[in-house]
Amino acid sequence: CLSLRDATRRRFWPRQEFGSLGADAGIQILCDQLQGMVKGAVVRGNVVASLSGGKDSRTVLAASRDIFESIEYFTLGSDSHGSVDATIARQLAEKNGLNHKVVQTGPGEPWLTALFDEMTGGLVWGSAHAIVEPMRREIASSNYIHMNGAAGEICSPFFWHSANPTAVRKRLLMSKHGSKPRQIREAFDEWYETVEQFSPTTIYNLAFAEQLEGRWQGIVETASNIFYESFTPFCNRKIIETICSLPNAVVCEGKLRFEIIERLGPQ
Repeated sequence: CLSLRDATRRRFWPRQEFGSLGADAGIQILCDQLQGMVKGAVVRGNVVASLSGGKDSRTVLAASRDIFESIEYFTLGSDSHGSVDATIARQLAEKNGLNHKVVQTGPGEPWLTALFDEMTGGLVWGSAHAIVEPMRREIASSNYIHMNGAAGEICSPFFWHSANPTAVRKRLLMSKHGSKPRQIREAFDEWYETVEQFSPTTIYNLAFAEQLEGRWQGIVETASNIFYESFTPFCNRKIIETICSLPNAVVCEGKLRFEIIERLGPQ
C-alpha cells in the first residue's frame, strides 16, 4: 500500500513469516474457516452457487453442507462444453438434495458483451463471453450473491517448482502473464521487493493470491458486478495464512482440497 505519511510503498500484510501448524490441526482449522465464510455469505443475502465437477466448486459445496437448503445451485452447460460438468453436477445435486438447475450458455447481446469487454480491459475472451448472457438472464435480476470457487488453487502448489523449494524462480511467477510490457515487469519487481524476506513457498502462495488472482481474477470479478455481487470463500487472509502455515507435504501433493471435501462432505 502507499503510505500517506511519506509517500513510500509498504506491505500491510503479511509483515512477517507465518507460523507452523500440524497437518491434522491445520486442515481442520481450514475446514472451519471455509464453513464460516460460506455461512457468512448466506447471512448477508440470497446466495446462488456455481457447481461443476471441478475441485474448487466441490470444495465450496462441501463447506456448505450444513446450509444446503439456503443456497440455489446452478451449472453452466452447452452442447459443446460442460457436458461432463453438468453430468457430475446433476449427480451431486441428486445425492445431496440440492436446489439445482443447468443453465445453457450462448451468445449475448452485442452491447452487453462490449460492456463486459470494456470493464475487463479486454483481458477476457473466448468461452467467457458465452456466460455473460446467462448470468444476466438467470442471476442479475434476483439480487443474488454469486458464490464460486475462484482462487481455489491457493490450496495447491500452483507456482512451486519442487516439494521443498529453497529459492524462488522468479521467471515462474511471470510465466502466466501472456504479455510482459515494461509496466508489468516494473510493477512485478516493485511487488517482489515487498516479499523477498519470506520463505519461497510463502512467496509462491502470495504470488498466486496477489498477482495471479488479485490482478487477473479481480478484473473479471469487478466486471461481474454489473450482474451480481461475486464472492469466493478462498479470498480471505486468514485462509491464506492457514494454508501457508501447513506442512509443505500437505500442499505439494495437490490433495488438500480432497482432504477438505472428505472431512466436510464426503460425496
